[in-house]
Amino acid sequence: MKYWRVVMGNGLCGCDEEFLLEQEEEPTFEDLLDLYSYTDGFAGLDPYGDEEDNKEDLEVYEEEIASYTDWEEITEEEFNDLHNKYYLEIR
Repeated sequence: MKYWRVVMGNGLCGCDEEFLLEQEEEPTFEDLLDLYSYTDGFAGLDPYGDEEDNKEDLEVYEEEIASYTDWEEITEEEFNDLHNKYYLEIR
């Protein structure tokens, strides 16, 4: 098993998240995007716009998230310390 520390954001205050993953394969950005709480927007802001067919807005928003996303493989000991001492969530 491999252990991962993930930091995600979208560039806006209050939308940063840090969490842990326990999985054999390295996660992809697309995998992580499904785990990010603000993928569908935040505080009433809809990143997809008012129109049904607004793919450009979605792409811009996901690019912004990608620029504030990072992950790294960590040891099992680091994983346990981050979870037990700092209460990072395991997703």
